[in-house]
Formats: sequence, structure tokens, C-alpha cells
Amino acid sequence: MPQGDKVRLVSRDIPLPPSANSYPVPIAFSSTTLSKVHIPVLDDALFSGFGPTPDPRTDLAVDLLEWIGMASIGARRLFAADSCDPFVAIYDPPQPSVVGNLLCVTWNGFIPPAFITLVLSTARSMLKTLPGMSSGDKAGSIPHWGVLCVAGFDDAPVSWNNRDHGYLVNGDNHFATLFTAANQSLSFTMDGGPLPAE
Repeated sequence: MPQGDKVRLVSRDIPLPPSANSYPVPIAFSSTTLSKVHIPVLDDALFSGFGPTPDPRTDLAVDLLEWIGMASIGARRLFAADSCDPFVAIYDPPQPSVVGNLLCVTWNGFIPPAFITLVLSTARSMLKTLPGMSSGDKAGSIPHWGVLCVAGFDDAPVSWNNRDHGYLVNGDNHFATLFTAANQSLSFTMDGGPLPAE
């Protein structure tokens, strides 16, 4: 319920029989700032759609997903001052990139979909308040962007794209949405639902 400029979301307990082996999963919050890390510079062309043929943007999208995963664990390879021997770790951030600060905000627990929608909406609004490109930035480049990663509980029955609930390998049901202040977005889904019929 809106209360001024605040929104209050309430989850209710589901009554279960006493014989159910259940336990509460509280929501936990944490945030981390990563300073002086390589952050990929995105281009408008990334958001213009993908065709059925091989496309260099597909490789960039996969590289971005890898970068997102590394940023979410605070990987040292993203830091500008990292001097790891390439023999040990061959990862390089997608290019072009800029050195900047990154804020990682995390909630863990059983989170209602309305809360996820609110987080995405709030993050998009925050991007719109950040300063724009400097005069030296490449035309068409996107100065500020964010990512919302949602990881479902393993072994949960999942349903994507109006398909039946399913379970493929290990019940994975995760997605990541990369978004910009201009309401552009790119979504990645990793789901363990049934394979599409051929």
C-alpha cells in the first residue's frame, strides 16, 4: 500500500498442517560497493533485437552475462588494479569499459514478485537521476545501466513462456534483466523447465 513516497509490502504465512516439514525463510538484506572496477560500456545497438543468424551482439550478451556473474561475487579480475597472471585467470572484462564504482544490493529469502517489481522500478528511477554522458563519450553509448538478477529456489517447479511447470536437470529457475534509464532491457533466463518440442 502506498504511504507517501514509501511502499509497504506484506507477506502472509501460509497455513500448513503440523506434519509439514517447513521452516520460515526470512528476507535478509546486504549491500557492497566495489570501487575502481571495469564496467562495460553498452551501445544502443545491443538492444535492437537478435536475429536467427549468428550475430556479434550475441557474443557481447554472453560476455555481459559472464561479467554480471563475476560482479555479483566481487571477482578480483574486475578491479582496475588487478594484476593476476593471465596463466592463472584469463578473464578480461568486455570492451570498451570504463573504471568506476559498482553497487551490489542483495536480498535473500522467499521474496514476493511484487517486491521484485518494486526493486526494478526503483532502480530504473535511480538511474534517471544520475548525470548523463560527458562530451568525450561515444555517441550511442549508454552511460548508466543496472542489472536485476533473480535466482529461484532449486527444485521448484517452474513455468516460463506459458509452458507447463517442469523440471529438467536441477530445477534451475533464474533470470537476469539488464536495464537502462531509457527503458531499454535485455533479459537472460536460465530455467530447468521441459525442453521445447522439436
